[in-house]
Amino acid sequence: MAKHAYHFKHDFNAHNDEKILDLRMDLGMEGYGVYWYLVELLAQSDGYKLNTNYKRLAFSMQIDEKILKAVVEDYGLFCIEKELFFSKSLIERMIRLDEIKRKRAEIGAKGGKSKAIGKQLVSKTEPIAKQNQAEESKGEESKVKKRREEDNKEKKKIITELFVSWWGFYDKKLDRKKSEILWNRLTDGARAKCLEVVHEYVKSTPNPTYRKHPTSYLNGECWDNEILPDNVNKTNFQKPSYQKQIETSIDTSFDISRQILTGEIQIEGVL
Repeated sequence: MAKHAYHFKHDFNAHNDEKILDLRMDLGMEGYGVYWYLVELLAQSDGYKLNTNYKRLAFSMQIDEKILKAVVEDYGLFCIEKELFFSKSLIERMIRLDEIKRKRAEIGAKGGKSKAIGKQLVSKTEPIAKQNQAEESKGEESKVKKRREEDNKEKKKIITELFVSWWGFYDKKLDRKKSEILWNRLTDGARAKCLEVVHEYVKSTPNPTYRKHPTSYLNGECWDNEILPDNVNKTNFQKPSYQKQIETSIDTSFDISRQILTGEIQIEGVL
């Protein structure tokens, strides 16, 4: 589990892929969000594969089992073998990443020996080495800077896609710009929690009028709040027992007063 905890690369134009377009037309951004959630789970799974136990997986994702099964089986986005499903393109990318890490580890292990040899060569090749080092340093800095920019763009793209999914699920379209700014400030863990609980929260507030303003929800970190069932409302409100007793006493006193005035009850000592 959890071999790559931070990110994996994917194409910026994935949303325009024909298979993805078919999925979005049928299932909307909910289906798109489910697809990328599955890709993230696969990237963290042994062998980059998951079991086709849709019922258990849908429960853990808090989504409809039919939608999950449709995303996996109906659009050619995943391969299925026996009781496992996977993404060929994801596996290819992960294998390349694993190979790079392995080679880097081997280079690190050989580093000690190369240092000893390097010391012997420095005195003979120092002028050339300094020149080469300067050139390599500039080239490496340029590569690192370019790679960092690409990674930042990719992360922003993913964060935006996740916000679009959450915004669609939340379904209270107020102050989208401010909401997205707040979303971008959240940690990866907070964003994941928002997506995890949004279905239950929306279900508990079927009337959007009583649903929190999106900016209030994000500012207040309400994804950690207890979600009350949707039958707790004004129509089912039960009066406290002490209030019922007071109302009963008032009714009884009123009835006794009425009987005295009409003569139904005679009080001794009163003419």
